[in-house]
Amino acid sequence: MSARVLKNAAIYTIVTLLQRSIGLLLLPLYTFFLLPGDYGQLSVVLAVSNFVSIVMLLAIPYATARFNFKLTADPGGTRALWGNNLLLVLLSAACTGTLLLVFHPYLVAPFTKGIPFYPLLFTGIVTTMLNPVYLFYQSYLQTGQHGRRYGLNMLLNFSLNTGLIILFVAVFRLGVTGILLANLLTALVFAVYALLAFLPVVRPRLNREQTARTLRYSLPLVPHSLSLWALGMTDRMFLLNSRGAAETGIYSVGSQVGCTMNVITAAANQAWSPWFYDVIRDRNNMPMVIKMCNILCALYCLLALAISFFSREIIQLLAGERYAEAWKVIPLTAFACVLMGYYHFFANVILLEERTKYLMVISTCGAACSIVLNIFAVPAFGGMGAAVSMLLSYLLASLLALSVSRRLRKDIRFRYGGMYGMFGLAFAVSLIAYSGEGMPAIRFLILKALVLTAFITVFFLRYRHDIIVWAGRMKAKIIKVSG
Repeated sequence: MSARVLKNAAIYTIVTLLQRSIGLLLLPLYTFFLLPGDYGQLSVVLAVSNFVSIVMLLAIPYATARFNFKLTADPGGTRALWGNNLLLVLLSAACTGTLLLVFHPYLVAPFTKGIPFYPLLFTGIVTTMLNPVYLFYQSYLQTGQHGRRYGLNMLLNFSLNTGLIILFVAVFRLGVTGILLANLLTALVFAVYALLAFLPVVRPRLNREQTARTLRYSLPLVPHSLSLWALGMTDRMFLLNSRGAAETGIYSVGSQVGCTMNVITAAANQAWSPWFYDVIRDRNNMPMVIKMCNILCALYCLLALAISFFSREIIQLLAGERYAEAWKVIPLTAFACVLMGYYHFFANVILLEERTKYLMVISTCGAACSIVLNIFAVPAFGGMGAAVSMLLSYLLASLLALSVSRRLRKDIRFRYGGMYGMFGLAFAVSLIAYSGEGMPAIRFLILKALVLTAFITVFFLRYRHDIIVWAGRMKAKIIKVSG
């Protein structure tokens, strides 16, 4: 990769990791000022907002970025493309948001039992109506390799949102309403900024042919995105409706910690994808691709094991006594997210072959599995049932993606047996976290630390040469880029 691409990939990875970590970074604040029931309501409102955001965007940013690469030699065509699709995003956000606000008793209330529409759900929906223009502008910057501006926008957005949340929750004691109000004000500020920055560089006119072309590409991706949402978010809906807001809040805290692995795997995938597409063109690079995949899989399992082992201590440190039971779902959700990291490796092969319809089928099957399992497991087992459902659904999605990728590219032979064998071993060892009831806390902590140290030692000994070589190359590239 060129120095510019490397620098931008580093920026995207760092700021994405920071932004997606906001929930974890603010978790001590939330759990100190919010009761479990309040946190449960917040998690469901945010889940609804994520769903609505997918519907509003209609995967238009993906289509626009895809077509942009075919117009790099035509600045006028690029301006027309982004201008046309900006109007599509604005129209979609306005229409979807208006429908939800007007018909909320029929479209929203049945799925959000016990959560008042005013002000909580209303604020969440209005915030989601404002967000698409900023998200689309960020997609424009990323596609155009404007990494510094993209990163600066993300940092400013993160800083403003975090500052307002702390102000409204810790100072004004507005609770969940304060968090949602902070999100609304942040969305408003950056929607205005994005429009002012975007309009001078695009040609905002609707073109029937361009609109049809965009929607033909983007609409098949929407079910895929919604299915991925269902994989990770429907558990909260089922918990709210069958067990109440308090248990939903406790589960959400544990899931938030466990799903730190999702942040890590997503950030790693953002750096992996362009590198993979670049090097895979030369089949002589296949051993390097396989080796890097193995290292990342081992690292995912190692991190999930660490999170699982110290889940009790993490909850005690971040959340306190009111959320003490949240630790129990952490090992299951952390290793579920490892499987999503595996899924990314196989999905990149499918995307390489431009067979996006397979991803839609895979994610739909995973979502259906999640919904069916949650229907039976959540009423009976509560949060633990939701966590097991997540683990099994992610396992199914990763195995389906593996099967399709093998059929599409027989030459890309990841070491599947080793990947899942490593996962199985690490997951089995993580179950130690559920033992130790009759053991003194300090002795149990030392035992977990020793086992984890043994795994870290094995990891380093196995990959020490690759780690040293990779670190040396990265250091040389960073020096080259900065110079």
